[in-house]
Amino acid sequence: MRKEYGELVGTAAASRVAAATMDLSEFLFERKREGKFNREFQSTPGKVGYHLPCHLKAQNIGYRSRDMMKLIPGAQIQMVEQCSAHDGTFAMKKEFFPLSMLAGKKAFDEMQDTAANVLASDCPMAAIQFEQAIGTRPIHPIQVLARAYEPDGFPEKVSHATS
Repeated sequence: MRKEYGELVGTAAASRVAAATMDLSEFLFERKREGKFNREFQSTPGKVGYHLPCHLKAQNIGYRSRDMMKLIPGAQIQMVEQCSAHDGTFAMKKEFFPLSMLAGKKAFDEMQDTAANVLASDCPMAAIQFEQAIGTRPIHPIQVLARAYEPDGFPEKVSHATS
């Protein structure tokens, strides 16, 4: 939406929509900067294996999802910055599937090596690829945040003791 919508549709309205579009974690990061982000987390995921998808790199969004998950007390984020090799429909084609799994092997191995309690990725297609390779489907970082607001979202509770 942000990069191509205005050009593809070719109207002023489409350009305004593209200019106003942002990634969800970018939006939450801005709320944090403004002091308007709710930090009343009730449970913590502990160790999170976080896959940074290629589309966030291409859009120059950076590490906003990681930064937001780090706000959860007790969360330890271990980054995996390798390509899952899903690449849109490439991995969905029978003739390319084995090649995509081979090309994504480094990402799959690194994600398993995190030995994390929770796996996360901003890319639902990469999540499918990880599930096929390692048997666990990563959840979206927003799901990690949402679950952390719940007392039973994760087994470990957040300590609200002040020193």
